[in-house]
Amino acid sequence: AYRRVAILQPDHKAALLELGNLLQNADRLEEAATLYRRLLRIDPNWAVAANNLAQGELKLGHPEPAFELTEGILSRDIANVRANALRLAALQQWGRLEEVDERVRLGECARAIEFDLPDAWTDFGAFNANLSRDLHEPPNLVADWDPMRRALRGGSAIPQFDEHHTPVIDAFMAMLNTRIEQYITELPERAAHPFLGRKPSGSYRLEIWGNILSGDHFQSAHIHNLGW
Repeated sequence: AYRRVAILQPDHKAALLELGNLLQNADRLEEAATLYRRLLRIDPNWAVAANNLAQGELKLGHPEPAFELTEGILSRDIANVRANALRLAALQQWGRLEEVDERVRLGECARAIEFDLPDAWTDFGAFNANLSRDLHEPPNLVADWDPMRRALRGGSAIPQFDEHHTPVIDAFMAMLNTRIEQYITELPERAAHPFLGRKPSGSYRLEIWGNILSGDHFQSAHIHNLGW
């Protein structure tokens, strides 16, 4: 069916893409690559086709063109997760291992941060007790998370709890924002790095929530691969 569409409509992107994917999954890599290149002539900036072609080039043992394809994607969208992964695979296959290490080394992004106690409190014990009390009382406290969509298993959650304004929550948010801005400022500049290459500048959006757990409730392990 895809071949028929591709013959009748030579510029039909979806049909060409699906046909290329079927060929690549069947290890007919050269035929798939021909279709992906055709797609890129139709739409040179289509990241999906470029990523698929890069993957095929890697399977064929051609790291150089795979690297160039991913570099093109990332020049337009540094946050493209798949292009970042394929670029690392290309560099590794190419033998450029120091560059792989440079891009995946995240240790320099991890920091131990100490907070300054807000002026209105005499010790962190009192501050934390007040914060815990207020986090148990927000109007948006919920306990009905869908386990297929959320990592929380049991307990309750407070989405975007900074929208619930109390003196202690506002003090906590001010304390947190101060340290986040300091952290961003201290991170090194590195254009090719998937995180350091897109440090927030000027403004950022903070999504913050709290989980209240007890007994056998827990937070399952997970990642936020599209977060900064």
